[in-house]
Amino acid sequence: MSSSADLGPLFAPRSVALIGATDKSPFSWSTLTNLVDNGFKGKIYLVNGRGGEVHGRPAIASIADADGPVDLAFIMLLKLQFPVWPTFITG
Repeated sequence: MSSSADLGPLFAPRSVALIGATDKSPFSWSTLTNLVDNGFKGKIYLVNGRGGEVHGRPAIASIADADGPVDLAFIMLLKLQFPVWPTFITG
């Protein structure tokens, strides 16, 4: 079986979304810090349902509000916050 899938966006994303980013989450803070400290040059979207500001940066309320394509997303939501939890995550 062969595949011609382009894995570039996974291994060299031009943009990243941190979905569920919040000032209360050490995971979203450490993910953002690691991206910045390790020289990520692409666009970072902090997605929080309230929008506003997260970790001292502008946040968008929805991934649909991104002003460009998102190559890679980190989903940082609790199971109870996710309306339809994918079965591949829960088994």
